[in-house]
Amino acid sequence: MPMPPVASHDERRAPPPPQPDGAVPALQLAGIEKSYGLLRPRPALRGVSLRVARGECYGLAGPNGAGKTTLIRVMLGLIAPDAGEARLLGLSPEWPEVRRRVGIVPEAAELPPCASPLQLMKRWARLRGLPVRAAVERGEAILRRLGMGELLARPAHRFSKGEKQRTLLALSLLGDPELLVLDEPTDGLDPLGRALVRKVILEECAAGRTVFINSHLLSETERVCTRVGILHRGQLVREEVLGGSASSADGRATSALVVAAPLPAQLESALGARRSAREDGAGHVYVVDHDDLDGLNDAVDRVRAAGVRLVEVRRIRRDLEETFTLVATAAPGESPAAVEAGELIEASPAPGSPLRGARATCRVAREIASDLVARKMAHAAAAGAALVLVTMFFALRNDIVQGMAASARQFRAGGIVDGTVLAHALGRGAAAGEYWSLLVGSVVLSALFAPPLLEPRRNTLLLAQPISRADVANGIFLSVWALAVAVFGVSGIAVFAGLRLLGLPVAPGLLLVPLLITVAFAAIYAGVLLATYLFPNGLLAAVVGMTTLLALLVAGNTEAAQPGNARPLAGFFFGILPKLVDLHREAMRLGGGAGMGAFAIGSTVAYTLAMLLVVRIVARRSER
Repeated sequence: MPMPPVASHDERRAPPPPQPDGAVPALQLAGIEKSYGLLRPRPALRGVSLRVARGECYGLAGPNGAGKTTLIRVMLGLIAPDAGEARLLGLSPEWPEVRRRVGIVPEAAELPPCASPLQLMKRWARLRGLPVRAAVERGEAILRRLGMGELLARPAHRFSKGEKQRTLLALSLLGDPELLVLDEPTDGLDPLGRALVRKVILEECAAGRTVFINSHLLSETERVCTRVGILHRGQLVREEVLGGSASSADGRATSALVVAAPLPAQLESALGARRSAREDGAGHVYVVDHDDLDGLNDAVDRVRAAGVRLVEVRRIRRDLEETFTLVATAAPGESPAAVEAGELIEASPAPGSPLRGARATCRVAREIASDLVARKMAHAAAAGAALVLVTMFFALRNDIVQGMAASARQFRAGGIVDGTVLAHALGRGAAAGEYWSLLVGSVVLSALFAPPLLEPRRNTLLLAQPISRADVANGIFLSVWALAVAVFGVSGIAVFAGLRLLGLPVAPGLLLVPLLITVAFAAIYAGVLLATYLFPNGLLAAVVGMTTLLALLVAGNTEAAQPGNARPLAGFFFGILPKLVDLHREAMRLGGGAGMGAFAIGSTVAYTLAMLLVVRIVARRSER
């Protein structure tokens, strides 16, 4: 009876043929190093080099804490290495557009909780700039391939972990990417789910797609991958070819000798033979390593010369689990040398569009808006606007307000108060109340929006798309600012219409007060967003926002109270701050029917743009 192969159920296709020297690999790493910690840096990656050819299915294995997820984050450009270089499809992963050609399943990523798989397909198509209708149809077909046909409309927060993983895999295949990077794609799946995922991965490999898999399930890796690298203590110490009768990382092949009688101990030692745990019914099995066919023939001749009858010779490969155990249990000084991958091969980048950043920001803002709506955060803003309208409605019907309005009309009709003076006073008061009430409320509510969006498990999934961290920061600002503009506009119209319904002669300029509130809010929220990136906590961000507002209020009044000869000394300090108090005065001027100055608006907008530049820098530094 012939000896069974070491790994059964081998469903892989053969490894891809060698590429010409000029071909650009799908994935390249050269000398990647990464450490964590400021005072006592702890190395996570130590000089990792790797090359994955186009069309290859490559697996990454290693014990917990070996640096596998850090390596994937570096190769995707989600964090920056301390040293070394990475290339995706021949391009730097720091260029966000390269991720348009890469499908990614991040480890422990969190799906937007209230969205169904079909809704996610629609949202992801917009994020990737794909035709929405065609992408949703393609996504539905992929979901059905993965056994999700009955769950297309179910919200993600009702999914099991395995169902979430299958949804993530379906999202990664959207847009037919050239490279798939799958970090623990079968984590949490039952046997049926693993079989479905394995089937889809094998089909994608057979279609010529490059696949890179990190999985702790070595049996799944053996069934799918054509080559496996083992990461140990931050180094890629071994690579194994799994496509058939393969050699080990040091170039030596492995064969099994089945003999009728046990080998003499001296011959066993001379051949470096090892007794196999899998004994064959026809004889005793010894595993022998050799450099080439001549080495195998020499071992066979020596066995025969010893008078031992040879039953069978079979080429085998080393069991992946055996190799993994050998590497993982090696002492620090016994770790094999790191794998070398040669020099980087560059690809010619496609010409970039000067509008790429603006388009990516708009896509992110639209996704964030969808998320805010799904999380009912936009409902909170709408409820705030509705509260203003309801308050205004009941105020208009209040007897005291009605009496005051009637008295004002009588004073104007009787000539006691000039109509122009009355309109001026009413408009200024209404503008001041509208300005400060909306500004304070919006600062507190807006601070609650960004922290959940920066939560790592959700943020990683967003950054896996063709967008940068700076695009995400701009998108958060744009979406919250646009929401505030809508609330300010509705509230401003409500205030103006309410006063007119009372018969009070307020100036049409009152309708422009929300514009000034928007400018002031943008300046404060830019600081709140910066604080959120530094300390992602909603309560702390709200405190920072209110503290900033109060400090600017004090600074504005202090500047106004400065004597003329002292103002030049404090002019620089006050000049760089947003002009909240000056904007308040401009709002009162508008409410009173006067014109609007441009200095306070211009200087505040300049401060906001400068603060957003700092936010972009901090967002990019968070890659470290």
